[in-house]
Amino acid sequence: MATNTAQDSFTSDISSGLVFVDFWAEWCGPCKAMAPQYDALSKTYTGASFLKLDIMSAQETAKQHGVRSIPTIIAFRDGVEVARHVGSQNLEEFVRGIVSA
Repeated sequence: MATNTAQDSFTSDISSGLVFVDFWAEWCGPCKAMAPQYDALSKTYTGASFLKLDIMSAQETAKQHGVRSIPTIIAFRDGVEVARHVGSQNLEEFVRGIVSA
């Protein structure tokens, strides 16, 4: 299951391995609709970490990573962004493509 991360621990949380981060907000309908799918993917792809970052409590981190629309999923490998997905459509294809790369 996806776990929460915070602005204070974000850099260390993404520093090692393949990490997907769901930038979301409580008031975001599409974010809420996508949450079960994201959690299911976190159980399917055990070779990667799946994190969630609430942009309302981590506005500076969201800004640093250029998040302008949510939901946004960013894939990091050893702390470096390798891919980005905006919106909730085709999320499984996005994750599968990154994990198999």
